Amino acid sequence: MFLKIRDTLLSTVSQQIAGVIIFLTIPRILTVEDYAITVFVGVLLSFVSLADFGFTFVYSRKLPALYHVANESELNQWHSTAFWFPFTMAFLMGLFLAVIYFIKFESYLQALCVFLIPAGMSLIAYISAKYSARGDFFTYRNLNIEQSVLKIFTVPIVFICGILGWFVGQLLISLPGIKRLLKDDLPNIKCFDTKLIFTSFKEGILLIGVFSLWMQLMGLGRLLAASNYSKVIIANYGIMNAAYQILTSLVIAAFVPFSVHTLKMVSINEKNAAEMIFKVIFLALPIMFFLILITQKLAPYLFEFFFQKYQYDAKIFDSLLYGLMALPIVLTLGNLFVAKQKVFHYLVLLGLSFLVGIFSFYLMLSEYGDSAAAIAQFIGLSACAFLMLLVSIVLFRNSIDKKVQKILSIFGIWVLVALFEFKVVH
Repeated sequence: MFLKIRDTLLSTVSQQIAGVIIFLTIPRILTVEDYAITVFVGVLLSFVSLADFGFTFVYSRKLPALYHVANESELNQWHSTAFWFPFTMAFLMGLFLAVIYFIKFESYLQALCVFLIPAGMSLIAYISAKYSARGDFFTYRNLNIEQSVLKIFTVPIVFICGILGWFVGQLLISLPGIKRLLKDDLPNIKCFDTKLIFTSFKEGILLIGVFSLWMQLMGLGRLLAASNYSKVIIANYGIMNAAYQILTSLVIAAFVPFSVHTLKMVSINEKNAAEMIFKVIFLALPIMFFLILITQKLAPYLFEFFFQKYQYDAKIFDSLLYGLMALPIVLTLGNLFVAKQKVFHYLVLLGLSFLVGIFSFYLMLSEYGDSAAAIAQFIGLSACAFLMLLVSIVLFRNSIDKKVQKILSIFGIWVLVALFEFKVVH
């Protein structure tokens, strides 16, 4: 167990190091306009996971159990279907995204790269799911470390080749997956089973729906900026969103041990699990608020030091930061929804929150201009937190004590956050 934890930790650390290096170097090397292109491509690629209708997610969930109970023939069917179906759909998605990219930027070579990148992403997802399900975290660790090294290797390529080097770097990241696949042999296409796709469709849609909507809600500001603003503003959003994503990943990582413990505890004593969730929320919210205030004060100096050619906008970055206040609520109560098999309710809440964010953006666009997208993200995440809180009180009412007190306490904290956000945007 210690070795598995060590390998997982090393994998995560390598990815974080690579991410920070990319964040601090690529925007400084590229022009503002070229960096805006990388932000736009990032938005396009965020939809790639939708291509296989969540089949890869189902595969990842079912595979650990299948290794214990399934025969070799059934395993081969799952391996073959989980490789060939997402891989094929990734090419179709790549073609769709490449057309969108070409219409906007009119570059055949860059559009070709956009076409190929989703296939590489699909390959890496398959290899990662397969080895983590086997419990082979040593290989899983090596795969992630090799990818991290290649991400860092992208920096000198970009320095020499500019934006084209960045596209080449995105393709190179899939090389460890190709090497591993060739070593293991390609899954036999004769074992491909369409029945697995149809029987997994409903579960896959729910899983990918929750994942995709959550990711889009967390990056709503970048998504709206990429589709509505100029290249310069898109680049500024890209820089600030990258910093925001680093903070987000650290917060989510901090909640992982708690999430695992909660999922186990719900099956034993749901009432104690619910009480512990609210204790964590009340503990985490003030800490999160304090960290946001510190980041808010340091951010202008750090941006001025590292990213002189980009325009730091306090309204944009501070609005993104205050959205982090939703995480302690969503990440904790979300476990309750998953553990009690209320994934559909979770999906509906995320969908409504996403629509609230989109709607608020177009209402505010004429008045708030460039900062409207970031404010819309804050509103969408806030709506998600409150909807999840209220629905949790209703769905799990028998497991939650002092409901009114809990709602009013969290509402009081959020009024303070809203006042700070109001001060920022005005």
